[in-house]
Amino acid sequence: MTRSLNGWRRLWLALTALAVIIAAITGLVQAGRDDSSWIYASAIRKDFENPACRDIATKPFSELAEPAFTSEGGSCWHIFTHRRYRSDLNQPLTMDLYYHDRLVDRWQNIGILVGIYLVMVVLGSAIIYALGKTVAWIRAGFRNA
Repeated sequence: MTRSLNGWRRLWLALTALAVIIAAITGLVQAGRDDSSWIYASAIRKDFENPACRDIATKPFSELAEPAFTSEGGSCWHIFTHRRYRSDLNQPLTMDLYYHDRLVDRWQNIGILVGIYLVMVVLGSAIIYALGKTVAWIRAGFRNA
């Protein structure tokens, strides 16, 4: 037995589709608003421009001491910190490798945000659908009585 969609189901389906599109766009926009990553990128660029940071970028990590922190960069702290959280501590860090890591992190963040928003939309849509089915069931009970 096939049932065609009535007006309420069509409205529910259209609003769910619209919410999925809005959730995907919102996730992309929110992931792109991370100002701290741009500030960090500017600081690490200044670190790479400083010739004194060459050892921090290339020596095995176990031989390094943590440099002093400066928020604007140039003290090698940003290179040191980035290397600390990489899976391969002894791989020398280059600007290209940093940008690759940043791109991977960015896409992971986008995927996580879009996934969270889509799960919220699906759950919200399921709740609304269940409420509609419940109201229809109650109304059918009054009609049969």
